[in-house]
Amino acid sequence: MGEYLRPRVQSYQFLTDGSLNDAKKALDDGCLVITHGWFTHSGHVILLIGHEPDPTTLSYRFIVHDPDGEYSFPNGVHDTSQSGEKVRYSSYGMYATCVGSADYDNAKDIYRQKKLLSSEQNSWLHIIKN
Repeated sequence: MGEYLRPRVQSYQFLTDGSLNDAKKALDDGCLVITHGWFTHSGHVILLIGHEPDPTTLSYRFIVHDPDGEYSFPNGVHDTSQSGEKVRYSSYGMYATCVGSADYDNAKDIYRQKKLLSSEQNSWLHIIKN
């Protein structure tokens, strides 16, 4: 991906040990962020386009484009009948699926625990500035 993107964008960075804080900083700097998470048994890739306060959890949430529709963290499935464009994913869900887990089932367990470590570095992030 890096070889393809580097000559086509203003800047490109790939982190193999990124955190949710790194993703938020990149978004604040006007970048887009592609990341991987355990949204399915084989894993799944989404595009982060922003973040905002989350009044439900009193934390924050990411605004994402998810090509499989909207993901339900409590149920661990995508609703493919819904558009995945500009959906809101909680920081707890993003931590569970993209940072804290080793697989799909582990991600669901971490989400149920409502664990959130925004500075933990265990996610890969493609940071792109156009």
